[in-house]
Amino acid sequence: MIRVVALVGVLATTVGCGDNTAQTGGSGGGAGSSGTGGDGGSAGTGGGGASGAGGQSGAGGAAPSIAIADVSPEQCVGARLWVGFTLVGASGNLTLELSSPDGSFGESPVVIGSASGSPGSGTMVGFLPGDTMLGGMYRLRLVLNDGELVSEPTATSFNLNPNNPPDAEPAPDAFFHLVGDTVSFSANAPEATGFMWNFDNGTSSTDENPETTYSGTGTFNAELTARDALGCTTTESAQVVIVTCDATISSDAMVVTDTGSSIGGGGSFETWICDGGQIEAGGGGAYSAYVESGGEIEVGRGGRFVIHVKAGGTVTYGPGGAFAILTEPGATVVSGGGGLVEMFDCGTIDFDVSSAPEPGCP
Repeated sequence: MIRVVALVGVLATTVGCGDNTAQTGGSGGGAGSSGTGGDGGSAGTGGGGASGAGGQSGAGGAAPSIAIADVSPEQCVGARLWVGFTLVGASGNLTLELSSPDGSFGESPVVIGSASGSPGSGTMVGFLPGDTMLGGMYRLRLVLNDGELVSEPTATSFNLNPNNPPDAEPAPDAFFHLVGDTVSFSANAPEATGFMWNFDNGTSSTDENPETTYSGTGTFNAELTARDALGCTTTESAQVVIVTCDATISSDAMVVTDTGSSIGGGGSFETWICDGGQIEAGGGGAYSAYVESGGEIEVGRGGRFVIHVKAGGTVTYGPGGAFAILTEPGATVVSGGGGLVEMFDCGTIDFDVSSAPEPGCP
């Protein structure tokens, strides 16, 4: 008698050649996989062999799977989604797919997020496209390694509402501040649950009503993105103007040495007003004025003004506009009523005239 032993994977199968006794079935597979039973012996002269019993599944061998958690049935266009999932017995690249408006996926579903996944529970982040059709009933699913595993879609579909963002009116505690002062901002967004501020100075905050400081002068745009519970967002900005007691007079400054000078509304203007100089500035525009002792400036309605006044100088401001008036002790400020006015008391005010027009003030 000749016996041939064939090795298939990790299992040995014995085949009888004309033996009249049945062969023993193969043993069950190891833990985590199913064993394959050995074939019975072929029919011999004295009778047929019985088939061997198949092996049983080993303990602890759950099949790989991926499951996706439900999301809220109401979502906003452009919303960020945080989608929970559980991955068993596999790892790799996960993609989050969005169905058609009728809840089906078809051949080319839209991918709205991707991340690396490993066994266990996790969260996938995705964004609903801005061109997604309103009123559709959408579903989500997760796909591992280009189709190796595909989850069942979310059990509940969700409806896309128009993006009605929360109201937000960010504002600083004051429009003008000195360099280095603490600036407090308020979101004024009662419906929002999340906040992201960018202060235009290289810093940010997630507080509803944060604080920051600015190390240089200028106009800064603090931007707030407010998010509600559905993920709808709105982005608004608020301006703050940072000033300092000392000032640099540029070559663009208009030097005022006598009376009767005036500047019309609109545009951007810079004036250096000498002892005995007197000027009127019309409404509108943006003004920087540097008033020496004995100089005078009268500013009208409207516009944005940053005015430095040395001791003995005089400024008169009108009923409208926004004014930052920085004064040495002994300067004179005359109010025409109204307007947004911030007064800053400076111990001394120094003018850097190294770049000022020639000749400058006597």
